[in-house]
Amino acid sequence: MLKSPKEVKLGEILRDAGLISPAQLTKALQEQKNSGSSLIEVLTKKRYVSKQRLVDVLTYEIPLPFGARGSDKALKNLLLDTGLTTEEELQQLIDESELGKRLVRENYIKNFQLELARQEQQKTGHPLWRTLINLRFVAPDDITTILKDHMYRSQYTDLDELVGEILINTGQLTKQQLQRARMTSQKTSKPLGKILTGEGIISATRIAKALGEYLNIQFIDLAQASLDEKAALLLPESYLREHKILPIRQEQHRDGNSPSLVLAVVSPLDVAVKDNIRMMTGCEVVPLLTTEKALLEKLDQVFPAQEEQELPSLYQPPKQEVEPTGPLISVELGDLQEDGATVTLVTSLIEGAIHANATDIHLEPQLQEELRVRYRIDGMLHDIMKIPQHAHPMVISRIKVLADMDITERRQPQDGHITMKVGNMEYYMRIGTLPTKLGERLVIRLLNESRVLTGLKQLGLGPDDLRLVEKFISTSNGMILVTGPVGSGKTTTLYSALNEINILTKSIITIEDPVEYQLPGINQVEVDDKVDLTFAAGLRAILRQDPNTLMVGEIRDPETASVAVRAALTGQQLFSTLHTQDAPGAITTLTYLGIQPFWIASSLIGVIAQRLVRKICPHCKERYQPDPRHLRFLNLENDSNTEYYHGKGCDMCFHSGYSGRTGIFEIMDVHDELRELIAKNAPESHIKDTAVHRGMSTLKRSGIRKIQQGETTVEEMLRVIL
Repeated sequence: MLKSPKEVKLGEILRDAGLISPAQLTKALQEQKNSGSSLIEVLTKKRYVSKQRLVDVLTYEIPLPFGARGSDKALKNLLLDTGLTTEEELQQLIDESELGKRLVRENYIKNFQLELARQEQQKTGHPLWRTLINLRFVAPDDITTILKDHMYRSQYTDLDELVGEILINTGQLTKQQLQRARMTSQKTSKPLGKILTGEGIISATRIAKALGEYLNIQFIDLAQASLDEKAALLLPESYLREHKILPIRQEQHRDGNSPSLVLAVVSPLDVAVKDNIRMMTGCEVVPLLTTEKALLEKLDQVFPAQEEQELPSLYQPPKQEVEPTGPLISVELGDLQEDGATVTLVTSLIEGAIHANATDIHLEPQLQEELRVRYRIDGMLHDIMKIPQHAHPMVISRIKVLADMDITERRQPQDGHITMKVGNMEYYMRIGTLPTKLGERLVIRLLNESRVLTGLKQLGLGPDDLRLVEKFISTSNGMILVTGPVGSGKTTTLYSALNEINILTKSIITIEDPVEYQLPGINQVEVDDKVDLTFAAGLRAILRQDPNTLMVGEIRDPETASVAVRAALTGQQLFSTLHTQDAPGAITTLTYLGIQPFWIASSLIGVIAQRLVRKICPHCKERYQPDPRHLRFLNLENDSNTEYYHGKGCDMCFHSGYSGRTGIFEIMDVHDELRELIAKNAPESHIKDTAVHRGMSTLKRSGIRKIQQGETTVEEMLRVIL
């Protein structure tokens, strides 16, 4: 039996998206060939990928057709070619008549809006969904929601199927009753459980108990259960109501593991919600099944409706129309500070990011929809939640108030900072706003000294590289450069190096833009263009302060480069950074900045080029066989001695397979032979070849060692160095 082209294409998409490994794809295709099952059935049965994640990657990680030409055709071809759905299953979605009816039936639009859209469509020839978006009757996310719902219903009606099967097997439902309920569900798009309870065939409690027994999830009677209100308020009311969940209590563990959050849920198969809650609270989620009615009644008790004279809640539309030319919010500063909903949400976002070890929080306005919230964890952005559009200005203003920024200024970018204590740790946050067409975009940079005030041994340096860096630091004069792109860990390396220097007997001064971390015993100066305190001007002033060691945040212009080199030539030890691809590239960059080659040769002690790679999650680490093509890129195709590992994905790493990062390094020691080549203005390639010949380990070689030591994966290495 030949492999279906659709199956192969779906497998390649999942492999390229990083959801499955090449070895898993090969095994799954082989089993699919032998069993005759679909590839999706094989992948989910073997637990290589969850159905939730599968749908997510096809609706989000693969570009959707919005804004593309021939979009309906592209969408149809994507779903059919991947084998995710069939022509018949797609017909209702693709058929514009059915699409329009469904949008009206589910209250996305009104009938008159549908008619206006059809009239406009006749003029433009655009598809119906594109016309509706252009008229701003619906948002792209609305169409995506319908698409995603359709995909779930066409391929993944697990919960409905499971409920029906369980009720028949336990004798609580006849086949005829189930058949009628399914037909009603198909016509109305309502879940099977709601059909059965609505017609009085079976109670919601009996369904939940039967489902819980099958899934080994305990049922909870919320009417009788005691509730810890402190736990219930860990998450915003809007989020609880949207996902039909309610925290019951928080349980601490004495063994040092993360605390548990006992959570009442209506839909036990929603893995994404569980992951998001774990990311926001730092707690392991323990689900308990309940009924929707009982949960909503309990939510009403915990969050009673506010009286009319009170300030509108964050999660309710404002009662008054806001003039287009007026302020975006109509509350006074004091009222805003007392708005418990806003305060709770902002605090939850920040604390959730800290628990998830995030470095940044992104709040991004979207077209005709909510404020998108994302965390950057291990260098990658993860969607966390969406905040209603009307609450956008209130959330941004709350953060700006905390950061001592002007909440009335929304046309100019602003910077601010917040200091916040979480547990026993104090966090310094740098805030930046940017006015966009859709509203203010805001990014919170979470700065924790424990992340950068580490020893050199914790950076990931190999023994030989560590000895070289220690040699650089021990010199009393000369220039040491750290190079790499943005986000490659250069600041951490610089601070770690400065921490190795004896602050009791040496005078250490830095000039940075901005000063992100306060280093004990070190004098730090911040660049301020408003008073002409540039890197170059500040460096000249620092040289008159009798320093032993200087650190310049970045050499970015000829003037700073010239002053830095002269300082290194006149007896100071100087650290700085450059944006170059590798260590020899630092010499070329300094030359472009106007520094004479013989000055570079005389002042430069060494160059540290680096990148950050994600480490394999220790909780789900397992052996695997990488794609042979990837091994060839790294010249490892003949290496039979290495055992390769990856993370299969678990709750501890948010199903990414990675947890934490480490550095890969290229350390270039500027010895006499290299000085001679630099002084002669030799080509960069010649300098690199000589350095490698004299023992320099390249970034590629350093990364290969991390793979061979089982710290990272082949795919992660290729992502970083290619």
